[in-house]
Amino acid sequence: MTEEVRLVLPARPELVGVARLTAASLAGTIDFSLNEIEDLKIAVEELCHQLIASGGNTGSLTLTYRVGADTLEVIGTGPSTGPKAPDLPSPHPLSNRILEAVTDDYALDLGHDLAHFRLVKRRAARV
Repeated sequence: MTEEVRLVLPARPELVGVARLTAASLAGTIDFSLNEIEDLKIAVEELCHQLIASGGNTGSLTLTYRVGADTLEVIGTGPSTGPKAPDLPSPHPLSNRILEAVTDDYALDLGHDLAHFRLVKRRAARV
């Protein structure tokens, strides 16, 4: 069974911590390890900052957390300046490497009127 939690907050960098803490709290409910929780917090922060930068700190971010038995999926949406903006940020290669290291899967799309991301983190098998 999957449960869903939705969080809507102003697209301001100082509020990304709320998104991180929500992810950490939900991951704790399905017995993620401390390292897995830290990885998840890093991923949520990185992807939220990408959305905030792409929308120019305007509007709001909507995060949907889908909690499964051993998986947490986070889907984020926010405003985008659109593909025609010359200063539209693109993820730095280091950012991509970090996200590859701390998630099981992620996708980021900044090229539409609505920027969005999806990340998946699975709990490791316990021995």
